[in-house]
Amino acid sequence: MNMPIQSHQSNLAFNYLRIGIATALFTAALFRWWYYVDAYSVNLLVWDQWDLYDAFFEPHGWLELFRWQHGPHRQGIGFFLTELVANLSGWNTRAEAFVIGGVVCLAMVSALCLKLRLAGSLRWWDAAVGLMFLTPLQYSIFASVPNPSHGSVPLLLLMLYCLSWTLRSAAVRYALVLLLNLMLIYTGFGLLVGLLTPVLLALDYLRTFRSGRRQARVPLLVTIAVALLSGASFFLGYEFMPAVPGFQFPIAAHWQYPVFVTIMLANFCGIKGVGIPGFLAGTVVLIFMLAAGGHHCRRLILPLKEESTAQPGIEVGRLVFILIAFTLLFCMLTAIGRVGLGLNSAKASRYVPYLIPGFFGLYLHLVTRSKDRFKSWLMAAVIIGLVAATTPLRAVDRLTAEWLSQSKKQWKQHYLQSGNLEQSNRATRFMIYPDADRTNLEEKLLYLKSNRLNLFQDIEPGD
Repeated sequence: MNMPIQSHQSNLAFNYLRIGIATALFTAALFRWWYYVDAYSVNLLVWDQWDLYDAFFEPHGWLELFRWQHGPHRQGIGFFLTELVANLSGWNTRAEAFVIGGVVCLAMVSALCLKLRLAGSLRWWDAAVGLMFLTPLQYSIFASVPNPSHGSVPLLLLMLYCLSWTLRSAAVRYALVLLLNLMLIYTGFGLLVGLLTPVLLALDYLRTFRSGRRQARVPLLVTIAVALLSGASFFLGYEFMPAVPGFQFPIAAHWQYPVFVTIMLANFCGIKGVGIPGFLAGTVVLIFMLAAGGHHCRRLILPLKEESTAQPGIEVGRLVFILIAFTLLFCMLTAIGRVGLGLNSAKASRYVPYLIPGFFGLYLHLVTRSKDRFKSWLMAAVIIGLVAATTPLRAVDRLTAEWLSQSKKQWKQHYLQSGNLEQSNRATRFMIYPDADRTNLEEKLLYLKSNRLNLFQDIEPGD
């Protein structure tokens, strides 16, 4: 007689245990994230920042800032955030690092909202979203060269872009899609969304055309035209600036391109090196992404053939396709652009924010497609894998982050004492810019000192 009651109590206790463990993991990921931001961020302009901040050494208009190009991409919305933080903090790049950390947290919250929109509720296994978005593998976005436009802001905009596709009102949905599409095109490597939006809108148009809803065709055609014009506007005044000297495509060793991609994906899983384990792990992930992306792409196209209007299926398929396609496009273009630096460069920390969408897309695929009786075990395996990928943080990543932080601090301290650029470079074996003359570094340092900005903030007047 008591067996059903005891079984129910046992299941209830087990469920509370899972929720408790998931909450603890999520809290630990959040604490670890802010601990690393605090430990490894330093108030010192370095490397690319000296070029980026050219926009602030002399006044520029908002449109110039939005279209500001550095390397192969523009700065977009993220540059407004950089300017705002710089003006409020006295060009404090440590403050900028904390803002970047906050933007990534907002992206994580947006991803949880997206999962809630698709599945209707949050479950204990959604702790995996926190582990994915707050992975310390992306330490370079705050420890190396903080730049909201490269990594954090595109990640947040992409989550908001996906959320906009879930809105019921067609007018509001397409208006937000177009707005976020424009922001993404101009902000870092969010520009890849500019390739996806016209395709997704075209599929919506074909679906509308087949359903016979004539009144919706013209607005959709206008929407497609605006999306295409947004993409075309990116190239007005654009200069091709490959980030690798002596860039060429294709290279003779064609096999390096797919290997480069697998190493990038394996790095997210915590598997370092360019050996067989990383190649195999990355290949498995790549196959899963291609299979899931292809499956949901088929679900997007299928209603065109079967007269189906199953909105939930179309919605999930569209979002998983966007997330996975974005990451795979980024991996492919990064391999083309960076393979000349060697396969080891595929493990760069700054690529990790752009890998998160693809893994999140896989997660949504598993959550929405897995059978209920297997889902708990599958999600437990996903969480264990995410924990194992960064606990502990691999020595090569931890030592690199520590070296960056300590080198910046030592250079800053030495320069404030000596006031000599070359002497500080030699004494610390660290350079804040590889070619001081090219960027007029001496003049810029004098400007910062006279205005008590950045590293000179703590110096008393007259020192």
